[in-house]
Amino acid sequence: MYIGGLLKQRMNLLGYTDIYDLSKDSLVATDVIEDILDDKMQYEDIDKLNIQFISEALYCETKYWIDKKVRDKDWIIAMNKNKDITSIKANIKIGELQQFSKDFQFLKNIAEDCEGEGD
Repeated sequence: MYIGGLLKQRMNLLGYTDIYDLSKDSLVATDVIEDILDDKMQYEDIDKLNIQFISEALYCETKYWIDKKVRDKDWIIAMNKNKDITSIKANIKIGELQQFSKDFQFLKNIAEDCEGEGD
């Protein structure tokens, strides 16, 4: 499965105009990002660490690229449906809030697990 179109869409939503900025933010080599964008590399062939870093830089889960249900639940996508004009700044803030929510839920689950161990 090729994800170049999805990657380009996500980059546009978050204001990435070139691969160099995404490379800097994700720590993934520009040639890898270029190969993904040009559909020269299938999702299954992308190094898991690279896809994790790209996903984190673009405020999405690694499953975002291969699972439509995950994309449909994505806050940035949901907020941009049926809008002719999108704000890159708003999309970035939405992405940050989405990441904060995931981090908070993760910490909440750990706290609940620790409380359960004390019994």
